[in-house]
Amino acid sequence: MFKYQKLDFYHFIDSYENDLCSPELFEQTIAWQQAVSQIAASRGHDIIVHCLFKADKLLLAWPLVHKVDVSTLYVNLLSLTSVYSAESEPLYTKKGHGHEYFNILFSHVCKKHSWYGMQLGAFNEQRSTYNEIVEQCKYVKTFSKTDNWYEDNIRSFEQYYDGRSSRLKNTVKRKTKQLAKKYDYQIKIISCEKRFGLFFPQYKAIYQKSWKGEEFSYDFIEKVCLKAIDENKLRFGLLFIDDIAVAAQIWFLQQGTASIFKLAYDPQYKQYSVGSILSMALSQQVIDIDKIHTIEFGMGSESYKKDWMSKCKKRATLQIFNHKTILGNILAFRYIALSKIKSWFLNKFSSE
Repeated sequence: MFKYQKLDFYHFIDSYENDLCSPELFEQTIAWQQAVSQIAASRGHDIIVHCLFKADKLLLAWPLVHKVDVSTLYVNLLSLTSVYSAESEPLYTKKGHGHEYFNILFSHVCKKHSWYGMQLGAFNEQRSTYNEIVEQCKYVKTFSKTDNWYEDNIRSFEQYYDGRSSRLKNTVKRKTKQLAKKYDYQIKIISCEKRFGLFFPQYKAIYQKSWKGEEFSYDFIEKVCLKAIDENKLRFGLLFIDDIAVAAQIWFLQQGTASIFKLAYDPQYKQYSVGSILSMALSQQVIDIDKIHTIEFGMGSESYKKDWMSKCKKRATLQIFNHKTILGNILAFRYIALSKIKSWFLNKFSSE
């Protein structure tokens, strides 16, 4: 017999953290979700963990943000993610087979809450979580979709390097020689708290100079990096020219996977491909020293990622509307039905 239960996020962590499987990506860990929960809580939202038990044994758990519409008192449910989260999954236990029971948990969440909408994900489209949600929901649409470039089955840096394009390898070799001829440069890969605190301000300075503009939250990045350091899962790479950092990258390690989280360089040194030189050094570090078997590039379809990775999968965020509520039906008509009608008219008149 299954039992459904809702728990406060921090009460859940205190009671069940040791029972959970280690997830594939660092951003799916409790450490990451704790940092995300602080953002949600600061906005006045509740974080509730939806749990499924069998014979008092936890099978799986799903932290969701409950955002209340003050005018209707209906709830919008959201995955516990931030703008920095590339993929979301429920939490599974070491002894359970939670993947098999997600459809049961999702049914309980849908039936036992006064909700009008959900925004869930991003999910790997190849996973059962994504398919179960799409199959169960009457009104569901893709809110957003992104690419995830990756390289798996890595056995050694030599094998990984041989698989890269001649253009990339020649560029890195040529630019490394040019950089060494012109400047005194060095690369540091940091994984301890003291040195991270010393050099994190230089990461911020580089990012602000780069093409990427201002960060959403340096505080969040610093928090998740410090949590990663506690578990020896951070690789913070910097390339220095005359003792000034001109390129910086943040990589996370988790279960044999290296996730490239952040990268930036000073545009003044773009001609030397300092970012690519640093990426190659970090790749060698995580493959030969940390013994990872997969490198993945988070989210985004930027063309340069194809030079570093040969495979790509899709991640999708889903928007769901509750057909049992008036507000849910109104929103479904607005965002799903009207969109289909508009597309039909456009196709009809464009073909005439």
